[in-house]
Amino acid sequence: MEGLNLSAQSIGEILNKKAAPDILRLIYMPYKMDISLQVFKRLGENLFGKYDIDHNNEFVIKNLIRWAHGDNEMQSMNPETRKIESGVLTKGIYIAGPTGTGKSAILDILSRYLGIDDVRVLIFGKNNKMLSFPCYTANRICAFYKENGELYPFTESCVICFQDLGTEQRETLFMGTRTKVMQTILQERGDGRGLITLISSNNGICDNDTLELYGDRIVSRLKKMCNYFELKGNDRRK
Repeated sequence: MEGLNLSAQSIGEILNKKAAPDILRLIYMPYKMDISLQVFKRLGENLFGKYDIDHNNEFVIKNLIRWAHGDNEMQSMNPETRKIESGVLTKGIYIAGPTGTGKSAILDILSRYLGIDDVRVLIFGKNNKMLSFPCYTANRICAFYKENGELYPFTESCVICFQDLGTEQRETLFMGTRTKVMQTILQERGDGRGLITLISSNNGICDNDTLELYGDRIVSRLKKMCNYFELKGNDRRK
């Protein structure tokens, strides 16, 4: 596959440093979008048996590929106005959309895409880390906390993906103490400590449901933490 090898010319190039001064991105170039789309599609087929890239998901996938390669031509959506704007390579990803539109699938594929050629991100104080990421559903994280009383694996991981945010129970009980697990995790990860967070949710960042679940402080953090995307279309699981 072309494109995920770091060119000598690109070493030391720093992109979008203002947004997250603890994170540096190198440009992984060159790459060809048509080839990358074919690879992305094949990875999807390997995971799910069938996977289509169409007008409902092409914008998102193309810009996640740009994000993967450190391409400053990346675009995202403003979560408030829904207008297209320049993306920020040092931010994570937030994909919203109805059930079945392929949010979780895209992030699963993206993680595997990033692992093809050992793509890395430079994070101050943590050296260079793999940009590929583990995925955990919000419900699974709450279950882990209920059994172990620990949030550290989720608050401190350099790069991590939370699937189905907003479907979890609001509070989880451990040793007599009730904790708003995902709210706590997002608050800690949003404190600008050089962490990259990817999220899928039925709710948009600025939706009333998100505000009700997590409060305006978390909504504000999510805007700063993530490039925002929305998926539309029919249920792909049918």
